[in-house]
Amino acid sequence: MNLSKRLKKTIVIVLAALCVAAAVIGILVFTPVFNNCGFEVKEDICIDTPYGTLHYPEKWKDNLEIEKQSENNVYSVIFYGDCGEQKEKLFTVNFGETECIKLGSITSDENSDVKVGIEFSDFVPDDSWSKNDTEIICTMQEDVNYTIEKLQSEDNFKK
Repeated sequence: MNLSKRLKKTIVIVLAALCVAAAVIGILVFTPVFNNCGFEVKEDICIDTPYGTLHYPEKWKDNLEIEKQSENNVYSVIFYGDCGEQKEKLFTVNFGETECIKLGSITSDENSDVKVGIEFSDFVPDDSWSKNDTEIICTMQEDVNYTIEKLQSEDNFKK
């Protein structure tokens, strides 16, 4: 009888521990990611580069244009926001030696460190923009923080 009580108690403890573990794993796996403004980011727009993948909130897929350039040993990814019939340059992520804000470096496939930097675009809202257009472009530029955070979380990134 004593053995039966211990066995029942052990089973209850093991089941309780499994429930706690399942809850913790569920929180870690299913916790939504938020951008800097507190909006939930469900998926990413993924931009492949020779140095890894850049991420940007998927909610902007209809407003975002990407341009990739490579010149003078610098690989650049330029982010544009669509604003009506115009496109506005938001920011540029540069891989290589440039005059911009330094974020750190990333190890390339050839095991060399490549400097990573960012340039912000100063734009003045056009008179033709609605208040909503202006808010969209400003928020899209603020979401550079999401791109930076994702980049800095890569295993091959060094601050």
